[in-house]
Formats: sequence, C-alpha cells, structure tokens
Amino acid sequence: MPRWPTTGMARDPLAREVSGRDHSATHAAPLALGNQSGWKVSLRLCPVSLAQANEHVAHWHRHSNPVVGHLFSVGVCDEAGTLVAVGIAGRPVARHYDDGDTVEITRVASDGTRNATSLLYGALQRASFALGYRRVITYTLATESGSSLRGSGWKVIGQRPPRKGWSVPSRPRDNDRYVSAPRQLWEKVAALAEDGGGANG
Repeated sequence: MPRWPTTGMARDPLAREVSGRDHSATHAAPLALGNQSGWKVSLRLCPVSLAQANEHVAHWHRHSNPVVGHLFSVGVCDEAGTLVAVGIAGRPVARHYDDGDTVEITRVASDGTRNATSLLYGALQRASFALGYRRVITYTLATESGSSLRGSGWKVIGQRPPRKGWSVPSRPRDNDRYVSAPRQLWEKVAALAEDGGGANG
C-alpha cells in the first residue's frame, strides 16, 4: 500500500500513517546527513499541510504557538519517512514589511535532527523566490546562534528589544508560549538570476 511520509513513529508520540497517497516521485535524492546522535541519516524534503506543520510546531517548538495561516509549508523526512522537521512561510507579521514582495518564515521546528533546519531554510527561501517574492525574512532569539541561516547567506539587518507579545486590542493573539526576549531580524534577498530579472522576452 502506498505510504505517505509519517510523523515521528516510535520516537515521536504524534506517529501515524496516511495511506492512499504516494509522493515518493516528487522527492529529490536523499541527502546523507548526521542526526543529533551522530548516526548517519538520509534526509529529504516532503510536503506537509498547515495542519500537520502546526501539529508539530505545538509539539516541538520551545517558545512559539502554531500559526493561523500560511502561504506554504514544507517538511523534512528521514529515510524511513519519519517527519523530523517542519517550516512555515507566510505574510510578514509586521505590517510595514507586508509589501507584497516579502515572505516571512514564521515557524521552523524540529525534533533535533542535525542539519534538518538548514535544509528547511534553504527550501523555504528557494520556494519563495521561485514564486516571485524578492525577499525572505525571519526572526531568531538573540541567544540563538543563527548558524543555519548564516551558512545559507542570510544577514542580520536588525535587533529587536523584548516585547510583551503580539496580542493587541485590534488583533488579539494567544501569548501563552511567547518568550519576551531580544530578537534578531534576518534577511535573504533574491539574486538577479533567482528573481527572473535577467530573463528575456
């Protein structure tokens, strides 16, 4: 029976299997990487719905809640089809960045598998540029190294002081898991070849 990439299996209490769909032909060749325990594991991108991504954000993310909407989401699966990381891209939360050309990576969460988040950031930025967006932004806590972003060519463009949360009278939000801490704003801008600026006719 065709097997869709499943969530965590034995090591993840969210494990389940959805039959009737076979996406194996859409995946690139697996990439051999190391997980958090030092064992070799092959990772590949796999499609996920917003509901599936949010389910894992709720389970894995240390300080952020699931999101209400998205533009698109993507997952990373290991060679057994176990979902080990999810990423969500959406419209920028800050209205002054919501200019129609910018995508914000609003959530990235994983079970700790090494290199999974780097794979996600790369996939989310490439998908954004392929859809015509010219800039991708995301935030990290100031205490986080940002090595996955820096290694992919992202740059820090701003520092943000702690705030009480995103809930305001005009836009009520659940701040139950929000961490009031300094944050860094990162940016990746499409190169000329990526945004189609050099295409002819």
